[in-house]
Amino acid sequence: MKKSLADKYCEWLFDILFKYEKWMDEHNLFSEKFRLFGFISERLLDVWLFDKNLKIAEADVVMLEKINWIKKGSDFLRRKFFGNN
Repeated sequence: MKKSLADKYCEWLFDILFKYEKWMDEHNLFSEKFRLFGFISERLLDVWLFDKNLKIAEADVVMLEKINWIKKGSDFLRRKFFGNN
């Protein structure tokens, strides 16, 4: 994305996120509250792209680091069932 478009997107996105931050009660959020704004931002990107009628290109992602699937799975289950990181 060109810098000018990225700047417009960020201006639009952060305006929404700052308003949401004032509105929400962070004491009633789930255990991943620190990722909440990331989750919202990921969804809003598509909204913004479709609203601006911009062309979307998808690219494969390659993970170069080794993943410890047992630790990743156990951390996921711990967050889901016990609400802690």
